[in-house]
Amino acid sequence: LIPALVCALGFAHQLVAGAGVIGLLATTILDLSGAKEATFFGAWTTLLLAFLGSLLTALTGAGPREGASGTFLLSCATLAAELQCYVLCGCWATVQFRWVQASHPAATLAMEKAVMVAAPLVSLVLVTQGLVAAVG
Repeated sequence: LIPALVCALGFAHQLVAGAGVIGLLATTILDLSGAKEATFFGAWTTLLLAFLGSLLTALTGAGPREGASGTFLLSCATLAAELQCYVLCGCWATVQFRWVQASHPAATLAMEKAVMVAAPLVSLVLVTQGLVAAVG
């Protein structure tokens, strides 16, 4: 999921990538300080803000995605793939918390299965599109 996440952040504006980096750093600090619930909500909030930034970038046409491919349909498909990538990253982050595993074992198992099944397909789409956009 990491290469797909990097490609998804690369499709967006620099402010979205900056918000993702700041969110990652804040989540890491919360994790190191021992605030379990705050780390959990920080991870999901970072992913939500990254997607909202991507959506805003696509709607305004300010991102590099619009210069390379001006079609609305491709932009919508990329946003759908990005949303799936962000949700899968959030599910993967949720599975990493022991307290979630202990209190919601069935949901944790479902999220783990979803990540294992859907991650290769979503990663394939985003990384392929990133390579095509980079190489031409």
